[in-house]
Amino acid sequence: MRRGSWISAVISTFAIVGGVVPLASTSGSAAAAAVPTLPVPADVNGIVYPLTSFLDWAENPLENITDPALGEYAVTQLIDQAASAVGQQFPGEIAAAFSANPGTAAVNLSEQMAAELVHLRPVVANDDVTDVANPNYLPDFDHNGVFGDPGDFVAMEQGAQGAAGLGSPGAHPVSGAFLYPCIADSGAVTYETSAGTCAAGGAARTTYKTGLAEQETIIDSRGLALAATLWLPGGAVGAGAGAGAAAAHNFPAVVISDGLASDQSDYFWLAMTLAAQGDIVLTYDPAGQGASEGSVANLFSPSTPDCTFGGACRDLEDAVRWLLDDPITPIVDLAHSTPLFPLTSDPTPSSQAATAVAGNPNLHNPDAVPAGANLPDPAYGLIDPSKVAVAGHSMGALSLLDYVWFQSKGPNGADGQPLPPLAAAVSLSGAAPTAAIVPIQFQTSDFDGSPTLVGPAVGGIEFGASGNGIGYGQIKPVYDQLRTSGPGTSALSLVVLEGGVHTDFIDTPFITRTPWSLAVSAHYATAWLGCFLQDDGPDCLTASLPAADLSSSFASEITPPGGPLPRASHCITVPTTASLGGSPDQIGAALSGHPQFNCTP
Repeated sequence: MRRGSWISAVISTFAIVGGVVPLASTSGSAAAAAVPTLPVPADVNGIVYPLTSFLDWAENPLENITDPALGEYAVTQLIDQAASAVGQQFPGEIAAAFSANPGTAAVNLSEQMAAELVHLRPVVANDDVTDVANPNYLPDFDHNGVFGDPGDFVAMEQGAQGAAGLGSPGAHPVSGAFLYPCIADSGAVTYETSAGTCAAGGAARTTYKTGLAEQETIIDSRGLALAATLWLPGGAVGAGAGAGAAAAHNFPAVVISDGLASDQSDYFWLAMTLAAQGDIVLTYDPAGQGASEGSVANLFSPSTPDCTFGGACRDLEDAVRWLLDDPITPIVDLAHSTPLFPLTSDPTPSSQAATAVAGNPNLHNPDAVPAGANLPDPAYGLIDPSKVAVAGHSMGALSLLDYVWFQSKGPNGADGQPLPPLAAAVSLSGAAPTAAIVPIQFQTSDFDGSPTLVGPAVGGIEFGASGNGIGYGQIKPVYDQLRTSGPGTSALSLVVLEGGVHTDFIDTPFITRTPWSLAVSAHYATAWLGCFLQDDGPDCLTASLPAADLSSSFASEITPPGGPLPRASHCITVPTTASLGGSPDQIGAALSGHPQFNCTP
């Protein structure tokens, strides 16, 4: 049965099955094991629920703050990283720079330091002092057999800074095995065993399924080094292009694009979950944040039509090109720009290739080695280029939707160069002009919409959002516009998580989000991508059925593929209670017993 037929059949099946299902496995893996349903609010009229649910998003930081082991771990991470940066990495970079080119070393180092200080989160002596990763989702980067200890974080940060700093890009990639996470709606994390069950990490006489994570460096079209990590599922490890036709070009691939002020490690939970499903995954930091080169200006520039974050939109295009071994063409004058503001247009990019490194050693030629600095994707021979998707959060979601918009208009991206086509997309808290030419799943939360305050939207007012396409109030109209007037007629979905905020899809200790957000988000994202990348019927069904911890105040919906326009949207859930995150009209309608929704129950 074709993919479009799966979703159409699922809609009919849903009318028969009905009811709420637990967060069950989407592809036979225990990594998405059943999650119990939370108790239903006692007040059936929904009068108290809007108040009691308002602080759901504060549960995760409260639990983290009261966890002494996590607090001790976070402090250890910060101290170890700072000591390594100040005592080893930074002095080593200074010595290497003067040894390589004493005449220009001081100028080059000053440019690099200036760029680090105007990073989105300033980097001092190669140390992002605010960066903390969740130990539950760290590979064994220090190879001591323990997953998620402080040494793994230090090794990860050293590898990223070494690859994206003044040294030779990609010269010393750091790699390590990772476990397949089983994420519960309580926030607890166990790991999939070889027997297909889930157990706590480090359990005696237990073997676990593992994949391999390897840090990579991508040179973008502006000559800036992007820190990236490639995630290989166990079935792909060691199965190079020469391993036989069964492995070659057989794996789906997913690129994960960061939100603003985030780090790729904030999305390791999703990368590991998708890898457990059998996808090859690429995470990366756009230029100007995380461990990548560049300044905050590089996130916004050069300007890109219909994309607030023009630089980040360009970097997503380059990340997909690198993954598929497509050429990356310079869009700046590599010989005269600086890493602080590499914005000078280059009308003849190819003419700069020969002089790029000699002209400015702080910028890199994005041509493939040996002419340039871009090393090939080591997993390229395993990837099916017809089964590539992107999942993006916030800024990354807007970048993703811009990518699909360009794909709908022709073969080229924002830079005028060929753009590899995507097969599916997952937009986590983002809405922007786009096209339903590939299946798109939108995810948001009850109180999504306030990135500036990292807190809730109230009364439909998204404090700090400034109309940047986030929150239910802006995502729902884009979803409705695509299903009623297009362009495109691919499948669509809108999933609304219960009680959460804009940071529901970020995993870092002490961040505001609900304990269940990662479990619910992974449940629906893996089902959507499993349906459209792997043509998996059970995944198609899972993507269309209600699960625990979806919003009871806003409808979750799905639109099957195919025309004609307008297309009807089918309710996964219907609202039954009010939410303080809704508009005054929505709150009033819900309290009067007539919640607003326009999907077909």
